[in-house]
Amino acid sequence: MKNEILNTTRCPHDISEALEIPLKKAKEMVSNAGFELAGWGAAEKQRHIISRRRSMAHWPEDHNLRIHHYRKLHDQGRVNLCQGRDGDFFILYAMPNKTPINRLTYFYSERGY
Repeated sequence: MKNEILNTTRCPHDISEALEIPLKKAKEMVSNAGFELAGWGAAEKQRHIISRRRSMAHWPEDHNLRIHHYRKLHDQGRVNLCQGRDGDFFILYAMPNKTPINRLTYFYSERGY
């Protein structure tokens, strides 16, 4: 099952949900996969993937809560959200900050919008 899922996705969140394992363990699996998978970006960044979509598509609906969660973390200065592209795919990454940084809110205002 482990190798089967690594042949289809490099998103640690999807692996964690599918195998019912902790997210930290799924990130280790992605980091130690040992082979490339086209369309998932650079191997050293794959453990930070939170979602992926085709260039003319929306983010997957079942990832909306996950994206919302990481947008809040971004506004709190705990992660940096960034996008990359690999072929026809956009990849959304959440890169953790070692210490939270002060920043103006980007996704949600102080009033919670």
